[in-house]
Amino acid sequence: MNILDTTLCHIVSQLTYKWIPIGDEWESTSTDVLHTIPWLEWRRYIRCEQNRGTPWGQVLHKHLDGAYDVVLKELEILMTSIKQGYHYLSICDPRYPYLLRQIKDAPFGLSYRGNLDALHNPCLAIVGSRKAAVDAVREAQDLAMRLAYEGATIVSGGAIGCDTAAHLGALCSGVRPSPTIAVMAGSIDKLYPRCNDVLFHRILEYGGMIISERLTGTQPRPMDFPIRNRIISGIANRVLLMQAANRSGAMSTANLALAQGRDVMVYEPRRTDVRFTGNQALMEQGAPWFSSADDYFQLKWE
Repeated sequence: MNILDTTLCHIVSQLTYKWIPIGDEWESTSTDVLHTIPWLEWRRYIRCEQNRGTPWGQVLHKHLDGAYDVVLKELEILMTSIKQGYHYLSICDPRYPYLLRQIKDAPFGLSYRGNLDALHNPCLAIVGSRKAAVDAVREAQDLAMRLAYEGATIVSGGAIGCDTAAHLGALCSGVRPSPTIAVMAGSIDKLYPRCNDVLFHRILEYGGMIISERLTGTQPRPMDFPIRNRIISGIANRVLLMQAANRSGAMSTANLALAQGRDVMVYEPRRTDVRFTGNQALMEQGAPWFSSADDYFQLKWE
């Protein structure tokens, strides 16, 4: 499978919310070649290939009635966004995150803004509740700051609460370019939540990175957040759960991480609190835990 096919798989899967099985056989190709492909070549290729039983062509016919023009429109928007300064990585690009490529439902493509080098360091995800307890926020920021100073890239979802604390910790580490990645549920031109616009600006200003699998112009919908979480855990070597109820986005990220074979460590709260029921459940299942940033570093987990 070539880079044209993986790009079209990405567009069709995003339009339909359907997974397209393509195996793991594709040509290793830099995404930079996309803007060199003539528009007429794209049109010819889509018309010829969509009727030949290609994976993306089958999904296009089944779920979009073969809407050739819709795919062309999204492709044009993608190419325009690249010309305007946004960036795109196909799954067949050697720069695509190695760990993310290994999960069974890896995105066919990622759009990003900022510094791609943020992916080159060991990545640790720090996640937790939006309605976070004071101690969870404090420890998340302290932990992120110290981990970033030690050479890690901090990955989170850009939400208020623990996510914001994690990103701020990395920004406050003094390391430049700033080692933090915000994974969006919507597209990279529709950053959410809007109340964190200043945070997102700082992430980009200080050399961090904002990424998403969503097509340009896509506002996040409720179902996009749990789907997005597999990217947060998929990029990371380890997930640190600061605060989660049993049924929550942070808990889903921890469970996805376990399913992906990632290490998961859990913050132990200083008191009983229903907002930490997810933490308690994972600790009862044997997940390693820490009670503070100091405790985490004393454990010397490798």
